[in-house]
Amino acid sequence: MKEISVTVLGGRGGYHEFRIAPGARTRDLLAAIGVAGALAAASRPAVPFGLDDDLYPLIETGEQLTVASP
Repeated sequence: MKEISVTVLGGRGGYHEFRIAPGARTRDLLAAIGVAGALAAASRPAVPFGLDDDLYPLIETGEQLTVASP
């Protein structure tokens, strides 16, 4: 399990702490926050993840993700 933090910009705003397991997809994270259809990006590099990307190998424990909600 990796622990990450997520900052949501826009409509719903807020800060969230998550623990993700291998196989956790971007769409799973967005659904947990309640912002399906938003874009999620890591702080390095700030390139959005695809909705079906497996986040586990793409991010590090303690990493900050940014979500831009519609």
